[in-house]
Amino acid sequence: MGIARPRRLVALAAIAVLAASSLGFAASNTVGASQAGDGTGTISGYNIDRVRYRLRPANPGILNAVVFRLDAPAQTVRAQLWPGGPWLSCRNTTGRNWRCPGTGSANAPVTQLAGLRVVATD
Repeated sequence: MGIARPRRLVALAAIAVLAASSLGFAASNTVGASQAGDGTGTISGYNIDRVRYRLRPANPGILNAVVFRLDAPAQTVRAQLWPGGPWLSCRNTTGRNWRCPGTGSANAPVTQLAGLRVVATD
């Protein structure tokens, strides 16, 4: 029995050290204030109107820009003109009016345009 007692003391000491060190790590964690949360709600989306496709003056077979109006303010707006096509970065012109230039790989013939998909965030 005399031999088992020191082993028990060593095991208890090791457990105590591990417990104390884990409490020390837990106590050192801090989390800043945030607006994080969890919940459910309806995603109502935006209504879009006044859609206009602007063509290039020198080549009306190429899209120059697409312009439209959202029914509510937004911060970031992107548009896609055909499935799998590039996402255009749109800029706010005035109020709720947006303009998405058809630049770069979006310089497709008008015949390739297959729709307008708009993603907006507030």
